[in-house]
Amino acid sequence: MSTPKNQTIVQTFAEIAQLIRPVSEPAGKVILAMTRGEVHDTGKTVIKGLFQYNGLEVVDLGVLEGPEVLLQAVADTQPQAVGLSAMLNSSLGEMQELACRLAEAGCTVPLLIGGAATTLAHTAVFIAPQYTTGLTVHVHDVHYCQKIIPQLADPQTLAAQIRPAYEEVRRQYRKTQTDKKILTYAEARAGGLQTDWPAAALPAPSFLGTKIFKDYDLTDVFSCMDWTTLFMSYGMKGKFPSIVRDKHIGEAAKILYSDAQVFLQEVLDQKLLKAHAALGFFKANSVGDDIEIYNGEKTHLLHTLRQQARHGEGKPYYALADFVAPKESGLTDYVGAFVLTAGDGLAALVERYEAEGNLYKAIMARSLADILAESFAERLHERVRKEFWGYVPEENLTMEEKFRCFFQGIRPAPGYPACPDHSEKPLLFQLLDAKRHTGVSLTESFAMAPAPSICGVYFAHPDSAYFWIGALGEDQLGDYARRKGADLKEIKKQLIFHVTTV
Repeated sequence: MSTPKNQTIVQTFAEIAQLIRPVSEPAGKVILAMTRGEVHDTGKTVIKGLFQYNGLEVVDLGVLEGPEVLLQAVADTQPQAVGLSAMLNSSLGEMQELACRLAEAGCTVPLLIGGAATTLAHTAVFIAPQYTTGLTVHVHDVHYCQKIIPQLADPQTLAAQIRPAYEEVRRQYRKTQTDKKILTYAEARAGGLQTDWPAAALPAPSFLGTKIFKDYDLTDVFSCMDWTTLFMSYGMKGKFPSIVRDKHIGEAAKILYSDAQVFLQEVLDQKLLKAHAALGFFKANSVGDDIEIYNGEKTHLLHTLRQQARHGEGKPYYALADFVAPKESGLTDYVGAFVLTAGDGLAALVERYEAEGNLYKAIMARSLADILAESFAERLHERVRKEFWGYVPEENLTMEEKFRCFFQGIRPAPGYPACPDHSEKPLLFQLLDAKRHTGVSLTESFAMAPAPSICGVYFAHPDSAYFWIGALGEDQLGDYARRKGADLKEIKKQLIFHVTTV
């Protein structure tokens, strides 16, 4: 593969990845770890490479089994910094605990927080106050990481820059929480989406039960591929295809894209990655804000949450249950479910490239698997709409229209804005017997392994829409815990971004 030349470190990671060599006398050590129940992601590989490039030895603890592993590593290595990452919202409570335990152990080095699940607000409001003995820094992307690394040798100067800014974030957060207007749960339910169910068309899927796709033809997903993720993986900001015309990084982007095409062909020719999916359709009805899913003689419950923060007049306060006919209507409605992966073979592939010292291809393998998984999900949903459920058989959308969701129906995934509770995933796996059919498993924190895997629920309602749940009141949280038979404290831990009190 070729490599981009004469590019700055913050423009592309491709050149850095080629230049990394073992450091004979490292300037220090840094500990990197992912919270319990997580899976390895591309971003952590990139960040690890940046530390190595900057002369720091990386002690990679992988996925933590418990706080004691991290505490012992800190005591043994005396690192210059500790980095924690999380991809799941359900892991954020775990991060708080780790920060508290590090403080109790007297750790004083900077604590770096990153990963897709984290934000500046989360770090400043929920984690930094727990880590009382040292500085907490949110590392939001590879560019900022490169900026921070040289400053780790002087944490006091870094703290003078960051702590006032984080205090202002906390002040603004407290003000926002105070100013929030939350409807009562009863009011929000009364303001939900209204459907004339007797007049509604409820199309039946072409089959009920489960359909399995083993070793799916990856060439079939090409029409749905969005390459933007590739450039993000190497620290390059911009959307594809416009990024290849960027006056600053366009040439580097072209080279990276060209390399990716060569690698994709290798993947196809040698079957280095395989894709599998389990897809199912089931009769269903809503009961309040839950959805009853009927699979043979068994009835399963999918629990949903409802928007409760006051918003514009005339706009419904959505819950996913609104998109399924109520049981009292006497009508038979349907939902779909899916679990898919494009990560079969990824672990062995990455292990091989890392053993060869080829970090560039290791990152590309992870990134390409992520792109293929997202493309597979997009293509499978298209086939659901036109073929398997078939409620819009004549649909004919451009790629851009698909990416902007200009289609009828949605496929929300547990852990994402419309259904932020990851603990609803096991129901989908049970309905589809997904582990047996796809090889995808769930960790204790409900992360999917291998990482390039996606699961979700299909809704066909013509007014179904993606939405953000937002802030939740204590009344709904309590009712949700009751319906799930779960502890309210654990529910709040799962839904930390949606709780209105800190």
